[in-house]
Amino acid sequence: MISKRRILAIFAIIAVVVLLSLVGYFAVRTPGAGNTILELERSDRAPDGADDTDVSPRLEWNDDPAVFWSNRVVWLDREVMKAAADHGRAYPPMPYVDPEAMAIAPTPLGHHVESLDIVVPRLKGNNRERWFWDKFSRTHPHPPDYLDALFVSESVSCGDSLLTAKINGDPRWTGKTPGGLGRLRRDYPKMGIPIEMLDAESLAACCHLIKGDKPWNASSFRLSQQLATGTIPAVEEFLERGFEDASEVESELKTAYAWRTKYLRRLRREGTDESYIEAYKKAWNLSEDDLREEEE
Repeated sequence: MISKRRILAIFAIIAVVVLLSLVGYFAVRTPGAGNTILELERSDRAPDGADDTDVSPRLEWNDDPAVFWSNRVVWLDREVMKAAADHGRAYPPMPYVDPEAMAIAPTPLGHHVESLDIVVPRLKGNNRERWFWDKFSRTHPHPPDYLDALFVSESVSCGDSLLTAKINGDPRWTGKTPGGLGRLRRDYPKMGIPIEMLDAESLAACCHLIKGDKPWNASSFRLSQQLATGTIPAVEEFLERGFEDASEVESELKTAYAWRTKYLRRLRREGTDESYIEAYKKAWNLSEDDLREEEE
């Protein structure tokens, strides 16, 4: 038989749950950002009575591509996307006229809200812009911040098995396309991802830098986050993961990022616009001597 004290405890818990539910209900119905976001999730327009400034910045926007792209590299890096978003746009102006893109009706895009915790701007865009930039990203170099993040992501997801196979002397380790790397090397280039980035030695070395000789933990996560943003952590942070000395760390860093110079040398051989190569060199702290190394 249930005791009186237990019954009272159950009623107390129910009362707290009901109270929290009521607080949550009235909170989301309060006029302002919360109500605006919830309604934007269910609609592709601003809610009735909402102030436009709550969902879309009011900044002057110049659609002239020559003006926007002046002194900018033509790709969708963080700086470009932020500039577009600051003007309430989902995409920057198309840098040139693409006949295929112009044949697509500029149907407005729906609005997406990714979080209920912040006010997300209602960005304007259309299917023509989306189609253009999707094609552009597959036929032009990707920005370095995107490649850095993708490289570390693949190092974590498939580099561990590569590293294990290499350490254990697994006969399937070839240094070329072991494991599931073959699929990535087949599919990624179709999306404009440099195949040089999918080098097994580079992926395994990057995984080793993150993991070291210890189990995955908060320290390895922190290292992966830094590398994903293009930041090379201090040597001491790698030493904490079990590396013997700075020379071992430097050796692994050189192996992990050897794909960068190979990629840039290929871009130059293919006659890629120098603005891309110069942007990569600046982001990755590379010199002309680095690109000429082993070029013969």
